[in-house]
This record gives sequence, structure tokens and C-alpha cells, in this order.
Amino acid sequence: MNLAKWLRDGGALPPDAKLTKELNAPKFYQSKQTGRMKVTSKDDLKKLLGRSPDSADAVTLCTWQGRGEAQEDVPNTNRPLSSSQRARTSTTPEESSIRTAV
Repeated sequence: MNLAKWLRDGGALPPDAKLTKELNAPKFYQSKQTGRMKVTSKDDLKKLLGRSPDSADAVTLCTWQGRGEAQEDVPNTNRPLSSSQRARTSTTPEESSIRTAV
């Protein structure tokens, strides 16, 4: 899944001028060398916006599902993580005990 599909499927974004500017800043164009579609580089976005597009990055990453990634591997915030999901996301015993206590 990606941000555009998520929005078409009923997802909604908060009214946020900063986020809107960040999401509308990238432009798509065809590379003259390869003929492939490209998007504005992160460095060019930083120059254009005067800052890093952190809000747009966060929203985009939250809705991203890569090719071949099984839906059940994506944590559902409406149910507790399975023990295997906790094991993959924990980095210290303290974090693991905090997650199981919550």
C-alpha cells in the first residue's frame, strides 16, 4: 500500500499547511539519460522547502507496504503484537518488559 492508495481507500490527513506544502513539493519527470521516471531528490526538496520534509516522510512511511510484504506482518494497532512481532521490534529487555506490561 502507499499513501495515494491509502487516501483513495478512505484515509484522511489532518489540515496542516506544513504537511500540505511538503507533500506537494516533489515533482516527477523523465530522465533524459535513462528514460525512467524520477522524482525530486531529497536534497532539492530541502533547498526548495528550506528544511527537511520530515512530516511528509513520516506520513508516507506510515502507509508504505513493500512488494510481497504479507499484510499479517504489518502490525495492527487495534490488537496486541504477537510474541514474534514483539521479538522483532524489541531491542532491549527493558523495552520488551514495557511492551508486555502495557
